[in-house]
Amino acid sequence: MPIVKDEELDDVAIPQISLDVELEPSSNVPLLLAKHNAEWDIEDRKPLKKRKVFDGVLIPAFNRELQPSPKLEEQSQRVVSSQNRNHATSNSGPGDTESETDEKPNLTNLRAAEYEIKPKIKAEMNIDSNTFQERIARVGAPQYPVTLEPASARWQTVSRKFISRTYGGSEVSTFPMVDPKKVAKHGREFWMFWSLEKHPDAPKRPGEPGIWYDSSPMEYTEDFDIVRHGFARMNSDKWLYLGDYKQCATEALTQREWLLQSDKFHRIWTSLVQKKPWARHARAGIHLRKKWSREPTMEEIADAAMTEDFKNVTIEEIKDAFDQGQQRLGMLVLKCVGYDNDFQKELIDKFSSWIPPAKKTDSKGSKATSNTHTKQQAPRRKPRAKRGKKKQIESEDDSEGSGSFKEEELTDADGE
Repeated sequence: MPIVKDEELDDVAIPQISLDVELEPSSNVPLLLAKHNAEWDIEDRKPLKKRKVFDGVLIPAFNRELQPSPKLEEQSQRVVSSQNRNHATSNSGPGDTESETDEKPNLTNLRAAEYEIKPKIKAEMNIDSNTFQERIARVGAPQYPVTLEPASARWQTVSRKFISRTYGGSEVSTFPMVDPKKVAKHGREFWMFWSLEKHPDAPKRPGEPGIWYDSSPMEYTEDFDIVRHGFARMNSDKWLYLGDYKQCATEALTQREWLLQSDKFHRIWTSLVQKKPWARHARAGIHLRKKWSREPTMEEIADAAMTEDFKNVTIEEIKDAFDQGQQRLGMLVLKCVGYDNDFQKELIDKFSSWIPPAKKTDSKGSKATSNTHTKQQAPRRKPRAKRGKKKQIESEDDSEGSGSFKEEELTDADGE
């Protein structure tokens, strides 16, 4: 039962009601309260303020059209140019570095396609992924963390002629020998350049590990101690610094692994071994095995490679040697052990202002190359209706630039 009490408030007797009820959705409490309000006058009491709650989504209205942001590529180029100007002051002290003085836009969210270079590679020349990963894991060659910012600066390429004229060394050699006088100036003696056409599993991205192929009959058992600046040819005359690399010994492609590869893989590699100068030791070994019915020594193979006795080795004989496990495709793991941020900035800075030397002209006004290491070009002749396949191969070997293996020819057979 409700209990009613009279309390005096400002000399006015106001009835107070205390209800002991349970509220349910279907309760008749509102009707009961309405009845009490009718019986007792409580107009002098102010009603309680209710809290108002907005239940919805507020969508702002725009009075103008949104303006597009600047192009990401232009933004990236401005940042790189700013870094180059700041890097001109070589002896910068604490607080003077680019990261401490410049407010650069964050380019880490750029899509890879905005600035990365994707070289064209013959997928048929790649070994299977399981063999590749097994060799990388066996050596212990993870991805090296590259910290150069902005990330687009990691993909700035240079030309071989620029490297040769600025730092020394041959324009076409895989492992160029640099003049000691130039080494004394810049302190960078060891370099390595690979073509992704012959080495499709070699590193393609900064800090990435990869595999270097070798056609010589020997198998490496020890790592090379020398650490080299590693460059990959991403496109015609576009060379990218990927980091500082060490060549690590690993097992050559086994007979079983060779047989697991595709038919296209077999055709391409056997054809290359038959044609290319860098595979003459492999051809010499195959020739001597057939001639003597035994395994030749390295000295015998080296002597035979200086002759022309092996020039008639056929593709069928080469493939049979690989299928039988007598000839194996050698491999070295390229392990990235460092990345020189200052060196990449230096390359970008110097290459941006570098002017290629003008080609020399003779007395008749015809152009002549200024590179003493390049073969003298033969006089032009009237083009023939058909060109023999053998002549095409020789021209490919002698040419520099797109599509050739000239980069490896000078050193692969002798230097590896």
